Amino acid sequence: MRQGGEPQGVQIVRQGEPTPYHCDFNSLYIYGMKFKRLARHHATMYRIE
Repeated sequence: MRQGGEPQGVQIVRQGEPTPYHCDFNSLYIYGMKFKRLARHHATMYRIE
């Protein structure tokens, strides 16, 4: 195996960098939706007005 093949792997990693951020954004969005549901659920339970 030649070391010349390593830069290709680095390029793939660089191209893949935006996806983790995208996944984090999606998870945060989903977490926010769940949190809103929980808040709404608690509001109905304790009847906070």
